[in-house]
Amino acid sequence: MYEITKIDNCLISLIMPVFNGSTYIEETLRSIQNQTFTKYELIVVDDGSTDDTIEILEKYSRQDSRIKIIKQNHVGAGEARNKGVEMSSGHYLFFVDSDDLFRKDMLSTLYTRAVLTNADLIVCGYRKFDNETRRTLWEFKPHPQYMLNLFLYTKDFTKNLFSIVPPSPWGKLIKKSLVLDNNIKFQNLSSCNDFAFSYSIISLCEKIACLPDILLYYRSNIATNISSKRGEKVVNIIKAINELTVRLKKYDRYDSLYDTYIERAKTSLEFEFRSSEAKYICEAIELARSTFDDETFNRL
Repeated sequence: MYEITKIDNCLISLIMPVFNGSTYIEETLRSIQNQTFTKYELIVVDDGSTDDTIEILEKYSRQDSRIKIIKQNHVGAGEARNKGVEMSSGHYLFFVDSDDLFRKDMLSTLYTRAVLTNADLIVCGYRKFDNETRRTLWEFKPHPQYMLNLFLYTKDFTKNLFSIVPPSPWGKLIKKSLVLDNNIKFQNLSSCNDFAFSYSIISLCEKIACLPDILLYYRSNIATNISSKRGEKVVNIIKAINELTVRLKKYDRYDSLYDTYIERAKTSLEFEFRSSEAKYICEAIELARSTFDDETFNRL
């Protein structure tokens, strides 16, 4: 059993899985420590690193009591995030990666909107940059239609609810009670483990607040990125879509969110297929054919 000292005034729990992240993790830790918002904890779940990641983490943890370390065998980022949630103290959750960078007012900006709106989910923009050239490759900002007011009621957006955000766990401040009350978990998959988690959260939100600000920056073109070697794992997206199907039916959201579920699943399938070889795509299609009902398979 892991023992972590609870922080009484902790408002946000940052959850960070890491595996052999020594190259960038110090820069990421400093970026977190530079936040203007201070009532947070950082729970780092080391997934069996074999480099000097642990030594770096322990150095920072000795200097900053808000940094907590959990060690586990190499079982994947999904399970690491689940363990981090289990051990968290905060009222809100925010998932980060060990090579991310953050605007110094990120947490204060997100928390301010959370207090103003009492939203279940607060979404911000983020930017993907090339690690070698620092050039911006892509950025996400919520569509302007979702920012006409301080927050939106999800019941008014059932046809396009899952288009509000991509499935990645980044850039989302999440009310922890929503996760715990509904026992929402990341899947234990080597890729796409966040798909069912993110859209389970969104399907159960009553209110979502969207911010236009780019508050988070994440690297591309590094060897540790899951996305750099996910082509042969394309079957994982089928497993993830099926898991979301099961959960939506459990939450009694499947029928009301069917259209947005299909469109989101198609978008994710297209993304995964683009980085995969034909033989792996055929394998995924066959799994889909045996997994989904005829109508869903044909629409996908």
